[in-house]
Amino acid sequence: MVELVQEETFNLSQFQNEAQAPQKKKTAAWVILLFLAFFPPVAFYLLWKDKSRHRWLASLSRLFGASLIIFGIFFNFYVLPQVNTVIREFSPKMIQTNASGLIWLTIILGIGQFIFGFFIKGKFNKDGELAKNYLFVCFALLILDYVVPFWVYLKTITPLYDSIL
Repeated sequence: MVELVQEETFNLSQFQNEAQAPQKKKTAAWVILLFLAFFPPVAFYLLWKDKSRHRWLASLSRLFGASLIIFGIFFNFYVLPQVNTVIREFSPKMIQTNASGLIWLTIILGIGQFIFGFFIKGKFNKDGELAKNYLFVCFALLILDYVVPFWVYLKTITPLYDSIL
């Protein structure tokens, strides 16, 4: 008896395509959101690296802009008058805190970022990627969202500690 050996044929083009285009692992959305809440620089890096998540930046820009507006209005009309009242009670000679200009700068930054979020919504290419110049501006604004409120907080609350001590 003679056994027939059937040869396997390899599709060379399929083998080359699989070798050239390895599948990239995507970061899970919940991981990015967790880092966004607790350690934003890592989330920003993951958003930058994963081009399919660039579409998130328009929504994040609008969300962070709205939060800056709410933060600024709350601080300007509720917190700042109370801080000035406490400073007057503890130390009449102490100059009241003048952080209102910084707070208005925060509100203007928030409005600008909110508008920018709508602007970049139509700037994605067919793959969902954002151009480098828009990407740079978006990440600069997101970083400022963490720096400016902290700066306003320090300029507003520091005179309160100085007047008590």
